[in-house]
Amino acid sequence: MWVRSEYAGELAVLSTWLCGLAPWAVTWIARGEATGYFFWFHAINLLFTPGLNIPGERPLWVWGFLEFSVYTGETYATYLWLAGTGVFGVALGLSVAYYVAEERIQSLTVDPVKILGGLLVASAVLLGGACVLLVRNHLGTTVPVGVVLQVVLGVILLRTERIERSDDATAQSA
Repeated sequence: MWVRSEYAGELAVLSTWLCGLAPWAVTWIARGEATGYFFWFHAINLLFTPGLNIPGERPLWVWGFLEFSVYTGETYATYLWLAGTGVFGVALGLSVAYYVAEERIQSLTVDPVKILGGLLVASAVLLGGACVLLVRNHLGTTVPVGVVLQVVLGVILLRTERIERSDDATAQSA
């Protein structure tokens, strides 16, 4: 891939953190003059309604959404959302460990960059399934922005090859 071997770990950590900051999907609902936006993050759902004051409007955590779900499709979407968030939580934990103890994680028999790539793709598949169910069973239009980001970054990490560079190659390129 296009990343140097010595920077593959940094790319994996930053990719995971970037995916954690981006919403995995955005839904917007327009009804007459009113417009609402749902930002589906890994652990929380935020509702933004510009110009409207909705009583009880608050963020919903992924585990609390099960009580709030109205449609059966939303309940299944919430299960997939919860599973995708769990897989992403493992990736996030590994990325923090990789950042803190790079030498120890690097010495494992398996490549942590590939593991993080696989976890990002697995989480994206689960969240993509939740997005499909939301498109079918939820009002409004849902766009899987973070799912696409996770797939792209996960595939980049999976395709990254670690090639040790010799000092001669480094000297010649300088």
